[in-house]
Amino acid sequence: PLKCAIKSLAAKLPGLATVDATGNLALKVKFFQYTKTSKHVVGLGGGTGELNKFISTYKLSQPKHAVACKKNPVIILIDNDKGSEATVKALSA
Repeated sequence: PLKCAIKSLAAKLPGLATVDATGNLALKVKFFQYTKTSKHVVGLGGGTGELNKFISTYKLSQPKHAVACKKNPVIILIDNDKGSEATVKALSA
């Protein structure tokens, strides 16, 4: 669904993706892939509990007055169901 949304917006937001004449999508963004290595190195193997811990750890590791806009920002998308309530709290803290 997210790739479909990006494809439909590619002409208006060319920084996200391009679509060639035959309709093939070339993404300019990367989606995180959960792997055994990601679980071992950064503690992300899927699930909101691990994501909440990652967010809290990341926030603690950043300086209080870090530059607001980084070259390669991390964008976290979450569902708006009951399972995401703790993640929203972690992001808001």
